[in-house]
This record gives sequence, C-alpha cells and structure tokens, in this order.
Amino acid sequence: MLNFPKTFAVSSLLACLLVVGGCDQAPDDAELVEIQQPAFADNSSDLFEVEGDQALASAAEQLNDDQFAQAFDDQADGVQLKGSGEVIAVLPDDNKGSRHQKFLVRLSSGQTLLVAHNIDLAPRVADLSKGDQVSFYGEYVWTPKGGVMHWTHHDPAARHQGGWIEKDGIRYE
Repeated sequence: MLNFPKTFAVSSLLACLLVVGGCDQAPDDAELVEIQQPAFADNSSDLFEVEGDQALASAAEQLNDDQFAQAFDDQADGVQLKGSGEVIAVLPDDNKGSRHQKFLVRLSSGQTLLVAHNIDLAPRVADLSKGDQVSFYGEYVWTPKGGVMHWTHHDPAARHQGGWIEKDGIRYE
C-alpha cells in the first residue's frame, strides 16, 4: 500500500479545486466529484480527514470569493453564484411590491453584498442577527457597493434557476 504524505494529499486536493476555479461558475452540488483520500498505515488518517475538510472548505470559500470578485470587477449582471459570509447588518424589510428580507453579508475577502430575499415566495430566514454565518445561492447583480444577491428562492413559474439561503443547517428556498 502506498503511503502519501499529508501535505501531498492536501496539495493535490487544492490543485484539483484550482482547476475547477478556472470555470465560469462553481459546479452544482450534483456535479461535484468525490475525491478519494489515500489510506494511511497509522491513525493519522483521522487527522487528515479533519485537516482535509478544513482545507477543502477554505479552498472552496476562496474559489467562491474569487468568483464574486471577478463578477464585481466585470460589473456583471445576472450571474448565478454560490457563497457564504457573515451577516454584518440586518436591514428593514422592503415592502414595496414583492416583500424582501434584506441584510448585508461580508465575504471572507471583505467584499460586501446586499441580500434581497423574496419572502412572498420563500420563508423568511428565521432569527437572523448580526454575526450569523449564512450560505447562499442566487443571482448576482453588480452595484458600486459590492453587489446584490437576489433570486435566493425557488421560481414558482420554473422560468429561472432557483436559489436558497442556508443558516444553522436550515435551507430557505
């Protein structure tokens, strides 16, 4: 049996993620490919799983942040993106027309986004507070302040790709 050093395995995993990063859009969950971890002769494989999971999450977060930075630089409009960040402000609901729950998120890169979540089509994100961590998938629209995420819900007419917001393991779509 081959015994790979942990740094080689993590480096290989990160290299694979960087190749995926060259795509215009992060793959949907259904398109993710499972990467086999090498077996270790001792109990270090348990440690590798934790370190590997952390490295994978960090690399995926960086990939998502890079896509938001590129969308901002390109002044993109209508790009489907997935990301996560910290809620830095919960704003009053927008009740003109379709009602929207609004809040600001800071990505790990420092870029900020306004999230406008349609609460006429999806449930309100429960107990949302400053400091909460959220993940989201939706349509990015450029603004000079960082951008707006909307379409973070299903489309009842099935004409637009559905999105979501996730907080504390609960998905709102």
